[in-house]
Amino acid sequence: MRRRRLHAVTTAGLATAAAAVAAVAGSAVAGPYDNCRTVIAAWTADLPYAIPPAGRWGLGGTSPRAPRTPFGLLFGPASVLPPVASRWLDLVTAPDYAAAMRVADEMLAALRGATYAGVPLHEVSVYQLAIAEGLSPEELALSAATSAGSTVAAQAAVANVLAETIRGIATRRAPVDGPVDYVVPVAADASGSGVRRTGMGSIVSGLLDAATAAGVRVFYDHRLVLARRWGPAVVLGFDNNRVVLSGRRLFLNMAKPDIAALGAASLPVAGGTPAFRRALASLRVYGLSKAYCAWADAWWLSLNATAGVTGSGGPTVSLRYHDGSVTCADAATRTGCSGALLVSYNIGDTAGAASGGFLASYDAAGLTATSGTDAPRLLTAGALTPRGRLLWEALHADLRRAHDPLLAAAGIPGGVPDAAACVTAGWVDRGVHVATPSGGGAGHPDDALEAFAAPLGAATPRRAPVHLVGEAYSQEHAWAEGALRSAERALHHGVGLPRPPWMDGLLHESVVVQFNRGDR
Repeated sequence: MRRRRLHAVTTAGLATAAAAVAAVAGSAVAGPYDNCRTVIAAWTADLPYAIPPAGRWGLGGTSPRAPRTPFGLLFGPASVLPPVASRWLDLVTAPDYAAAMRVADEMLAALRGATYAGVPLHEVSVYQLAIAEGLSPEELALSAATSAGSTVAAQAAVANVLAETIRGIATRRAPVDGPVDYVVPVAADASGSGVRRTGMGSIVSGLLDAATAAGVRVFYDHRLVLARRWGPAVVLGFDNNRVVLSGRRLFLNMAKPDIAALGAASLPVAGGTPAFRRALASLRVYGLSKAYCAWADAWWLSLNATAGVTGSGGPTVSLRYHDGSVTCADAATRTGCSGALLVSYNIGDTAGAASGGFLASYDAAGLTATSGTDAPRLLTAGALTPRGRLLWEALHADLRRAHDPLLAAAGIPGGVPDAAACVTAGWVDRGVHVATPSGGGAGHPDDALEAFAAPLGAATPRRAPVHLVGEAYSQEHAWAEGALRSAERALHHGVGLPRPPWMDGLLHESVVVQFNRGDR
């Protein structure tokens, strides 16, 4: 049975639906869309409204052949932005990685002063451009997929989306026989045999260990509640009543809500440059949630589901087959496999489920910049509280709704089994960030990257420098990759740290040294 789905309803859409129903029923109803009978042979509950002519596709004449998307307006040889349209084929057909990076640099340099309808590209969002280009409500609704980030990215400034996407296309052309950026495989065990997709946790821990060994003082596990000037130094206060004096250089790995919770009298807001304050104000925080479940039998591999995203239609919304650590007794035949699967990854909608609100509603204490609580929670089969069982059953019901019919068709009895354990986390008030249009006079968004690297401006002998690092202060929002890139920028420009030997030289020059502004 097909699931009924109402994408969008407007006043005009309701009138159109009424006209379509009457037309199909044989009534003599005249109106601007009286020819709906040429589009719809019969009205059904699966199509509760008619698509007006401006929003139709594939019907001949001047209608587009497929529904348009906001991102389709920006990218490709038919982009509405000439610097993108004129060089797109050069980018995607570049003969090698170095050539692709050069084209990306040239495209980003040309886009630096570009405008849309006279508006600088950092002052208009993807969604605003789509509306100005005449995308219908139907097209906008159809383009809002259940995969993570779709609705969030549409609110981002066009310039930021362009910079991240164009550079991403170029870096993906890199040779795969060695690390290019931070995407470094993590050894499955101490011997280094095998590789597991375990995210960035091990890499970050290794970097922190190296920093500590080099004499850097690292503070975590306790919330920072105070950061103020004390002469040329900075005094830091933590929620365990510990006070630390930072006299040389300070790096703050704190999201926008955490910075705001320090108060306007605390650093880096107090004494921040105008460029920093504008850049911080343009950041928006979106809720995010994740849930991983683990099985002794990696059942999804029997469906050949090893990559891609699917929607459940329920509260977990989005599942990613390529995210999770899997170990097989025989990798070639995929036998004897166990592992974990990202069964829910949701971000950004206003309805609640995909914004992380559903998983977060099971938190015992709210996760905020002042709560001091942590997001992850463990659900173990056979040791569930009544509240935990509600979440456990909701996760499994979504998995079974989407996969039991597929398993049955493949001749695999029993459907999706209960997991051994699940780990869930909901970051709502402390979610991920998007650089939205920054308004008139804010300067180019690349200036924001520089402002975050040094929010108080240039250091002086009388003032210890402060740096902000994290995904919030990068163009790769919601990714650990962005957090590490922002740290490399702060280290290079603030401390003079040279390129790490494991990082690709082309990427370091364009992304770190030049702040991805495209004038290498």
